[in-house]
Amino acid sequence: MTKQFWTIGLILWLGCIIGSLALIPYILHMLPVPPEAKILPMLLQNSILYAIASFAGLYFAQKSNFHIWPNKQSILISIGAGIGVGIILLAIELILKSLNLSIVVGTPPAWQYGLLAAIYGAINEEVLLRLFLMSFIIWFLQKLTRSAGNWIYWISIIIVALLFGIGHIPAVKAITKITPAIIAQILILNSIAGVIFGYLYWKYNLVSAMLAHGAADIILHVLGVLLLF
Repeated sequence: MTKQFWTIGLILWLGCIIGSLALIPYILHMLPVPPEAKILPMLLQNSILYAIASFAGLYFAQKSNFHIWPNKQSILISIGAGIGVGIILLAIELILKSLNLSIVVGTPPAWQYGLLAAIYGAINEEVLLRLFLMSFIIWFLQKLTRSAGNWIYWISIIIVALLFGIGHIPAVKAITKITPAIIAQILILNSIAGVIFGYLYWKYNLVSAMLAHGAADIILHVLGVLLLF
């Protein structure tokens, strides 16, 4: 392992710690659990989890020839893609709301909470899902099949996108009754976003996926709240 490896891994890990701290006000606002007394254990657990995700993910990313840092072209493309994803998902949510099918119960949290949650989504979720999990699946499938075909990347993108959707179910379950229709909605909407973020990671770099994720979350949880509630 080179000095550059440890430096990049440390930067990613510290970013995840910042993201975990940013999520605390959102958690306390949305859910009675975890209470303040459990925040420190949660942070310690997250610190360990994201240390593993950052350094192990970076290892598998390098083995699969993924890149971390962006260039000017990828920055503009990624932000534009994220804004597009956010607008599409917001439009779908409005249609579902008009049909009384929305999973949003009552008034969503103020935009400040949404902005903080966007930091967590952009950094932590991308490190865990794209850098670690997607890189690992691709590395594993390449070793297993001795192939580097595009199909391996697409399988990984889709698997991780579905897991991205599944990961949102517990939070929704805590605030509303879960039905098959709601589960389908969660999986479909989040998988759409997850496929885009995974594609950007594959074709550009990790920061591109982070920028797109952050931009989409800001459209949904900041601009959407300011304009509609």
